[in-house]
Amino acid sequence: MTVIATYREMMLAAIRAVMPQLKEVVSHPGRFDLGELKRISMRAPAVRLAILGAPRIEETSDERLRVDLSLAAFVITCDAPGLARDVAALNIIETLMRLVSLNQWRVAEDTGFGLLLPREMRVDNL
Repeated sequence: MTVIATYREMMLAAIRAVMPQLKEVVSHPGRFDLGELKRISMRAPAVRLAILGAPRIEETSDERLRVDLSLAAFVITCDAPGLARDVAALNIIETLMRLVSLNQWRVAEDTGFGLLLPREMRVDNL
């Protein structure tokens, strides 16, 4: 598995661990929109994690690569007894913000890469 794929799997595992009540936490191949939501079936509540790109790649003095990844976590919810879908989405989003803001995904020494804390985070309502 590549370093980037390993990183994505570490993030998915962390999301599953902190929110075991989610019915689906999986990777997604790219952007997510209403057409995509209609095309695939999933069980809500769910989080789909996509690597959207690498807007900056540079080689360091020790010939390692520094890669800034652009990732998106798409949150899918539905109405449930006593919990409206917008409130459910906000609860998941807040948990994701806390998890991502300080988590280094417990990178093992043998993975061959290191992680920095996120520099930018934002939330969009699609």
